[in-house]
Amino acid sequence: LNYDHICRFVGACIEPQHLCLVYEYCPKGSLKDVLEDKQIKLDWMFKFSLMQDICRGMIYLHHNLGPHGKLKSSNCMVDSRFSLKITDFDLHLLRGPPPPPKDSTTYYRSASAFKLQ
Repeated sequence: LNYDHICRFVGACIEPQHLCLVYEYCPKGSLKDVLEDKQIKLDWMFKFSLMQDICRGMIYLHHNLGPHGKLKSSNCMVDSRFSLKITDFDLHLLRGPPPPPKDSTTYYRSASAFKLQ
């Protein structure tokens, strides 16, 4: 995938004990880091720009790879120009299926468990 708002894949280590994926370096960290950093001024134009970057990246992903599935602030990286790039495409699932849950609540949770307080 080669797009401005998708984190660029650089390489991988495929040794069984050291499996890892390497993506481009984004010095500002994740969107979560930026939002929590009190030294970064977050005016509405800046927030709107980040939202546009997310939308552009997600539209590209949905047209070229399918649904992302795990979009959250820690899966959005910010480069040196404060351009947002989406990462974490569930590629860890290529290693094999996840282990089964330890209890049945992982399979089902009532709607009331998700109500905002």
